[in-house]
Amino acid sequence: MQTNQEPLPLAALPLYTVADAAEALGVSRAYLYERIQENQIATVKLGSDAKPKLRIPANALQAFIQERLTSPELSAVGGDAA
Repeated sequence: MQTNQEPLPLAALPLYTVADAAEALGVSRAYLYERIQENQIATVKLGSDAKPKLRIPANALQAFIQERLTSPELSAVGGDAA
């Protein structure tokens, strides 16, 4: 077993801050915090402070977007379209 491992590249840890996710979606941080409080977006809590740091997994953002797609053609993106 190797004890001196290199840290994982950031691409291997697809976690976003609320600010980064809000910017990527073009919405406010307040809007995302509301969705998080309503359990519409899953988060990862890091740290043991009274106010842990929240990170949003990339797949949670993808699921949030997928649930809100309005066009049948768009909802087939990434799926098995026949």
